Amino acid sequence: MTGALLEKGADPNKTDAHGLSALHLLASRVPLRDLTTDRVIINEAAIRLMLKHHASVVQPDEMGECPLHWGAFAFDDLYYFRLYLSSSLDIEAALRVENHTGETLLHFAALGDRHETIEFLVARGLDVNARNSNGWTPLMCALTPGNAYVLNYGDGLFKKLRHALRTAQFLLAHGADPLVITDEGWTPLHALALHYDDQRSGDIAGFTRDLIIRGVDPEARAPLLSPVAKRGYWEPNVPWGRRLPSAMEEPSTVKMIKKPDLPPLHWAAERGAVGVIRGLLSHGVSVSSAYGD
Repeated sequence: MTGALLEKGADPNKTDAHGLSALHLLASRVPLRDLTTDRVIINEAAIRLMLKHHASVVQPDEMGECPLHWGAFAFDDLYYFRLYLSSSLDIEAALRVENHTGETLLHFAALGDRHETIEFLVARGLDVNARNSNGWTPLMCALTPGNAYVLNYGDGLFKKLRHALRTAQFLLAHGADPLVITDEGWTPLHALALHYDDQRSGDIAGFTRDLIIRGVDPEARAPLLSPVAKRGYWEPNVPWGRRLPSAMEEPSTVKMIKKPDLPPLHWAAERGAVGVIRGLLSHGVSVSSAYGD
């Protein structure tokens, strides 16, 4: 049906009320399920059909986010991201698209933990220290849990902590500044402390110590968003990047409460981030300092 409409002249770049086109949705919300394995696969045929009829991968929605942004976040296979990218008439310009708040393709790929795409974008010269309008860099995106305030992708919504760690280490090895502080006062240690973990391998504790050795302040204080209702387990539904300031101003709109400025140890204790707690304590951070004035 879609193909017939396109052949009759239907606009492949038609959008909904929020500026979302078919290519936005094909990157995020229209997976096909392989019934033999229950594996989510991408609707490549539909993507190719839209691209054949000149659908744009750089057409922004109301927030300035293009299908390429969504693809960088959602595609777990570089093949599909490059399929989107190859349709652009100016690939270099497409690689450097930003949304209205300065978030790049690398911000989105880092948040989605799309390691192959991250490597590709860094190799193509994207800035690992690009800051959005409220000071978020790809490193902060990499360390922050994926969440429902990003895209309605449905599968693999929350990244695994070990994958976040791998991405962060890759970005640091390629020049990412560990001393980044967002406008909200968040540091990489705060972002890392958002992950629940009860691991005992020592990887997270070791990475926590590494960040401190690199100069990240282990006692820097920042406001913490906490869910209003506790469910017995931690869901990492925390807004990121440009979405965070409005959530801080009106936390009730995202079913959260805003707690006063707190250090990473307090964040980690609330989240159950055992590795971060171990790393902070082994570096000499005082428990009393987390609750002091």
